[in-house]
Amino acid sequence: MLTSAFAVFLTILVTSVTGLRPSGRGPSLSGSPRDESNGRLSQDLIPYHYNVEIRPNIYNAAPPFPFYGHVTIYFTASVRTSVITLNSKDLTIDGLTIRLTPVPGQPGNPSVPVISGWSLNAVAEFLYVNVTTQLDKDVNYIFDVDFSGTMRSDGYGFYYDYYTGADGNTKYVATTQFEEHGGRMTFPSFDEPDFKATFNMTIVRRPPFVSVANTPIRQTVDRGNGWLADYYEITPKMSLYLFAFAVGDLQKLDAGTINGYQVGIWARPEIIPQMSFVQYTAPQIQAWLDFETGITYREPKSDHAAFPNKGGAMEHWGMISYGEQYFAVNPETSAAVGKQTVGLIQAHEMAHLWYGDLVTCQWWNDIWLNEGFATYYDYRPTQALGWEGSEASLVDTQYFLEDDQRNSSDPVRKDIPTVWDSGYSFEGSTYPKGGAMVRFLEGILTTATFKRGMTNHLLTHQYDTSTTDNLWQSLTNQAATDGITNPDGSALDVKVKMDPWLNQMGFPLISVTRRTDGTAVISRSHFLRPPGQIMETSSPYNYAWHVPITLATADSPASAWDATPSAYIDISQSQITLSGFPTDLNRWAVINTKAGFYYRVSYDSVSFDSIVAQLLADNTVIHVDSRSQFIDDAFSVARAGYFSETYGMESTRYLASEAKWGPWFAALRHLKYSDRLIRKLSWGGLQRTYILGLTVPVYQQLGWGYSSTETPFQQFLRRDMISVSCSYGHAACLTEARAQYALVTPNPSANVVDPNNLPTVLCVGVNEGTAADWQLSFDQYLARKSSQIREERYAYLFGSSCTSDTSLLDRLLVELGTNVASRDRNRLAQYLSQTAYGAQILYNYLDTNWNSLPGGLNRMTQLRNIALGFSTQAELDELYAFKARHPPASQSETTSYTNLILDVQANVQWVVREGPTLEQWLLAHQPAGLTVEMRNGRAVNLPNSAMEHWAGVHESYRSDLYRV
Repeated sequence: MLTSAFAVFLTILVTSVTGLRPSGRGPSLSGSPRDESNGRLSQDLIPYHYNVEIRPNIYNAAPPFPFYGHVTIYFTASVRTSVITLNSKDLTIDGLTIRLTPVPGQPGNPSVPVISGWSLNAVAEFLYVNVTTQLDKDVNYIFDVDFSGTMRSDGYGFYYDYYTGADGNTKYVATTQFEEHGGRMTFPSFDEPDFKATFNMTIVRRPPFVSVANTPIRQTVDRGNGWLADYYEITPKMSLYLFAFAVGDLQKLDAGTINGYQVGIWARPEIIPQMSFVQYTAPQIQAWLDFETGITYREPKSDHAAFPNKGGAMEHWGMISYGEQYFAVNPETSAAVGKQTVGLIQAHEMAHLWYGDLVTCQWWNDIWLNEGFATYYDYRPTQALGWEGSEASLVDTQYFLEDDQRNSSDPVRKDIPTVWDSGYSFEGSTYPKGGAMVRFLEGILTTATFKRGMTNHLLTHQYDTSTTDNLWQSLTNQAATDGITNPDGSALDVKVKMDPWLNQMGFPLISVTRRTDGTAVISRSHFLRPPGQIMETSSPYNYAWHVPITLATADSPASAWDATPSAYIDISQSQITLSGFPTDLNRWAVINTKAGFYYRVSYDSVSFDSIVAQLLADNTVIHVDSRSQFIDDAFSVARAGYFSETYGMESTRYLASEAKWGPWFAALRHLKYSDRLIRKLSWGGLQRTYILGLTVPVYQQLGWGYSSTETPFQQFLRRDMISVSCSYGHAACLTEARAQYALVTPNPSANVVDPNNLPTVLCVGVNEGTAADWQLSFDQYLARKSSQIREERYAYLFGSSCTSDTSLLDRLLVELGTNVASRDRNRLAQYLSQTAYGAQILYNYLDTNWNSLPGGLNRMTQLRNIALGFSTQAELDELYAFKARHPPASQSETTSYTNLILDVQANVQWVVREGPTLEQWLLAHQPAGLTVEMRNGRAVNLPNSAMEHWAGVHESYRSDLYRV
């Protein structure tokens, strides 16, 4: 709308930033013009400070909750202009209170602007303010707006969250989530990442509610009528999306002072007892990052605040916010994976204090500079807690390689042409492959040069924005300073090496063929699985890469595991000949040491066998990361059609002596796939017996007891050995599970079983028990379904799915749409899909209710969970028929159907192609001396596998890591 002209008040403003001046350095423009068509503000005006006051009315019994505010924006006019354009969305603006005047005390005689009117463009989310006298170039102005709005309910912008208090009543808390562009929903602003400014915040509230924001409170003033105003210290220069505040019934735990700043934990009173873990871990992780970056955190406080239903977490400077489910740890019910994830999310968010806060991506197409680096630091800072570092990060890379091997993947750096496309920048490869690219950089530069280069990059661009090319230049300069060159001694240009890795999807397969003269032919090809995919998206690099080659052999020194590349396959080459291999082909050689680079490796049969022989003789000679990647690569290249399935199976033969979880994780993930395809075949039990022959020796060594001094990976290994051994019928394991279940039944709410073992124990008890045991498990879920500890809720749903009583599984399907919480419905459906009868009734349910499923249930996810077990032509034909009955309703569903059909086709082909040879291989590798329980002449197998349960929990937490 357009309003009448207003008077301009020529008063000198008295604010907390009197005398403040802009830095003189504005954002840098790149790409297409910035205008209404793409929602990008021009750079005619450059803000450098805001005074913001917000008075939220969160005290009503129920929403809606209004808020009222005032913002004063200090900006510089970079050109002469008669229009002030900034962002505003869903706000009411009282035009009579807008005023504009030059900043007092400026030299010269700038003209006094007169406002003639204002209007809103709701589509572009622009607020236009017209002035009759042009603003003068390079002159600083102050702009005031009074506004009001209504708190949102969708977790974006300025929104309210809710929870059930100790008195049983619904309670509310107000907080913010501005990334990517939610700030404009809270106050008129310049809401893009390259418009950095400082902020002074004032929050007007009523006791007993308190407020928290980016900086410490400077003073609190009584405003009368029960209102208090909290005045906050000025923030560092930062992007608007990092601005944050909250008002509610919150309590604070003091986590100590490190390097001169205070660390605090904020949460609602009811969940404060579950904050002890983060109170311990937060200061240690941040101190590690202070040292790692070489730049001590400079703000006076580093708070961490938990909110009941927040999705993910957000790296606000001085006030990192988390959803409670990512921050709460219950010492009785949180399993190792839950504790680890809380630590990883903390590490990720605190890494952003440098990578994202201190230096921010200039535009969302470079968000990998924030998220890729934070993902790289998911695991490493937890070494301060004594946890694993690089071994843990490799797990995420292995997961994403399976996505990136498809023609539907995406590049790390994405084209983000408009503001409204910015959400896409966070999807797909940005986090996992972005993190792998940072590890990649460390591998080609050495750790020392990489760290020095990153410290210098951060210092050069501190309190400003950066681009990928800025980073490449910083690292290229550091490489030159430190003498890091290409293998031939020429200068290393990081941009040339890295752009093809970030700007196109996919990755190569490196094939190794050794010769008796101590050389090998190393060739590169684009790895695709399933094979035969057509790359419908063109690439300027034609899906080729500069591939660094590192080599460790039976004859090389230990330092070879950490050496820089000895060669590259350049983008114009398809193969090279590399020296440095043993002339005796029976002596092992490993390419891509420590799996530091982002590709798969296949070996000729003799070279492959020499690695297997070393693993059988002494697996510790080969680094654990390379052991893990060797198994992952072996199965992946076999299932892409390069070798038979037995190529992958050979890589597992040594596992009975493997004491690290990473290689076991890689093996069990692939063996789970084949188990689903062959379990219905007459010889399918052979693989389970083979796996038991590997797990039982490790199970017997580890036992059932956990220690608080163990790392997460050590606990994962014990948990998985128990899960697999019991699921596949090992007699001693089942006996112990029954004994532990007997401890549960007298008092199910007592949490007497270690949470890492609980799913297995419940599964055994429910499977061998009566309807009363099923009811016990499901009732415990109902009693705990409001818990923020997901593995606690999931354990009892999983236990309920372990019944062999089909009437109880039918009832569980009914409960799925009624008493099961919406956030847990996908999880229960997955458990049903993992059992033979459950998969069939769930399939029928989807077929009947495709367009009327209960909230929280993702129909394509559940169809995929079921159909990944299809392995016959009849089942493939049924999938085609299902698609015909329920055609895709969106491009996303079209892609999902396409990928699923490709996967099932591959399953059918795999069983036909691999079945006979795999059966013979398994017959030749059956273990001796195992004691397996028998029932009706068959080995006892639980109807559902706790191994699959934990794989799903890991996947759930992993997905959430890519939301923070």
